[in-house]
Amino acid sequence: MAGLTKRNGNYYVTWYVNNKRYKRSLFTRNRREAERKLAKFEQEQNQGIDDRFVRHRKRPLVEHVDEYYAFQISKRITSKQADQVKMRITRILDVARIRYISDLTESNITAAVSSLRILPQTKKKSTKKLPLASPRTRNGYLRAVLQFCNWLVRDRRMLNNPLVGMKEENEEVDLRHEREPLTEEQFSELYHTACKSLEIIEGYDGRTRAAIYLLAYATGLRRSEM
Repeated sequence: MAGLTKRNGNYYVTWYVNNKRYKRSLFTRNRREAERKLAKFEQEQNQGIDDRFVRHRKRPLVEHVDEYYAFQISKRITSKQADQVKMRITRILDVARIRYISDLTESNITAAVSSLRILPQTKKKSTKKLPLASPRTRNGYLRAVLQFCNWLVRDRRMLNNPLVGMKEENEEVDLRHEREPLTEEQFSELYHTACKSLEIIEGYDGRTRAAIYLLAYATGLRRSEM
């Protein structure tokens, strides 16, 4: 909302955009003239904002997602991370059947996130037969959508974030894989057992698996990183 200020007898209109203050001279010393110009300025501003929001609401939301992806890449976020965020947003929008900005509601997103199941390892397997995703996984999807909505507001594509009141789940109530680091004795037993193994697992013989275990143990690299 704009307001009037007076300095050295001259009137100015002041307004804020994203917490940044702007000021413009109204070129008048008359109070009534300043108020008339202020009213005209607010009308023009509101009309411009309304037109911009209407234009963005008419665009398919997937177009905004693509542009958010490009924005992330421009901010030097790794393509792997940007791909994951885009996948999570797109999946939630598909599950909730959300097509436009006006479809974004807390109830739609809550239902979609709550119904998420773990992703299948192969495309042939249906997610309907798989267990529900963990709270940690569901929180990751929710964060991606919330960050996307915040960007829509910051980029002046949406007036406000309809999901601002949503909270993440408590991840401690459902720990699927509580992991502890192996002791030296445990790793030694794993390594020597693999060295002696004649079994082929996921295409790797025992000695190859032992080398992979050793690399992971020494570097801390995850499987996908190796």
